[in-house]
Amino acid sequence: MGSLAFTSALLLLLLVACGPLVSAKRPRPRCSDVCTADYRPVCGTDGHTYTNSCALQIKACNNPQLKLKVAYEGSCRPANQCPGACPYNYDPVCGTDGKTYGNACGLGVEACKFPHLNLKVDYKGECR
Repeated sequence: MGSLAFTSALLLLLLVACGPLVSAKRPRPRCSDVCTADYRPVCGTDGHTYTNSCALQIKACNNPQLKLKVAYEGSCRPANQCPGACPYNYDPVCGTDGKTYGNACGLGVEACKFPHLNLKVDYKGECR
């Protein structure tokens, strides 16, 4: 009976002494490493193009400090890739954002600069 009490006391001592070490280490959530092979590029908030949203989600899961999200669908574009000038002809279009643009080119420049808005021509003419 004496050795059972000694073994129990030893186990209790080990649990008390090592318990904080075991509980302090939280396992990281297991991130998937498998995606479909479909090519549907997305641009991440880190400025990198990913083959699809699944690939981005894997990177985000493995690197939570990045706070990575999809910025917009499609390949990432450098900011200077958008056209800088449009013709001056006034041929108004109403954008899906409810704003009137001088012409379709002007709306296209705005859509290129801010792809997350998913801006398109709603109809020809000034917005009502």
